[in-house]
Amino acid sequence: MKKVMISGYYGFDNIGDDAILESIILSFKKYRNDIEFVVLSSNPEKTSNHLNVKAINRNNLFLIIKELLNTNLFISGGGGLFQDVTSHSNIIYYGSLIKIAQILGVKTMIYAQGIGPLNNNISRKILSNLFNKTNLITIREENSKNDLIKMGVKKIINITADPVLTLDKGNFNLNDIILNKEKKIIGVAIRPWKDWYERQFKSFSSILYQIAKKYNYQILIIPFQISSDLWLSNELYSYLNSRTYGNVEINLLNKALTPREMMSLISNLDFVIGMRLHALIMAASNYINSLGIVYDPKVKFFCDLVGYPYIESIKNLDNIKQTYEIIEKSIIRKDINKSEFINNVNKLKELALKNTELALSLI
Repeated sequence: MKKVMISGYYGFDNIGDDAILESIILSFKKYRNDIEFVVLSSNPEKTSNHLNVKAINRNNLFLIIKELLNTNLFISGGGGLFQDVTSHSNIIYYGSLIKIAQILGVKTMIYAQGIGPLNNNISRKILSNLFNKTNLITIREENSKNDLIKMGVKKIINITADPVLTLDKGNFNLNDIILNKEKKIIGVAIRPWKDWYERQFKSFSSILYQIAKKYNYQILIIPFQISSDLWLSNELYSYLNSRTYGNVEINLLNKALTPREMMSLISNLDFVIGMRLHALIMAASNYINSLGIVYDPKVKFFCDLVGYPYIESIKNLDNIKQTYEIIEKSIIRKDINKSEFINNVNKLKELALKNTELALSLI
């Protein structure tokens, strides 16, 4: 039996990150059934029960070291763990775990990560030193690879794709939250961010209502992390309901789903507006027409990969004419090359599986 430890932003009820974890574990199990997983989680009991794996507290250094002593591979990822926009503590925490594993002689892997933004030279230096001592690096974007090379990373950097692209759908009954079974559905996944101002929010809300009314869509608001997204989702729900007078059906998902349930929900939508990256990734996996709202470069990078249009910044949302035209054009998409889009997604799915194949070569 081989042991693999996985570190990431797990156990915080963030659908995107929990979907990454589930995708990694399921993809390993497709190839081998002799691997024991140990996941570092903020909610070990919930993680363990959901995925049927061993999970330990991500802050319990004693337990982490104890498990590492007989671990064959330490995986850091996936997602965007190494950035210093929200906090420098990300670099310290995730970097320290890699360093401890390396000191203990455990093979280490950077798994399908997107790197940055990194604005601090010290952060970049720390990362360069760590990655040069790592056994395997897979990155989900060309931009991240180029940034690592500029930092001084000399190791081979493999470009793959986000593992969630390979996640299977679970069971979810959309009838529980959708009012009108006959109308097409726009799914909207927004999140709080520092550039949200009242005028951007109101402009976006008004445009969304007008588009839904004109093209006879209903709206489903989807928080991807209940603890942080639900209040803003509720604000959007209330604002839209104050305008609709029954002309547009407004729905709100107000409960947490599992990653595979969310994948099932997304598969039933007709159009997705995603500020949350993994709303767009799940939409792409199901070949659904979508539009990104860029709050972080990773959203733009993914949209470019699959061919999704995007609004370049949250700050641009108060440009009503431009934003309306972008969303309207995205819904109609008469110019879209459907076969090219499907081909782009299928290539990314193949690259996502490459993460696991490379990881297994280490053990």
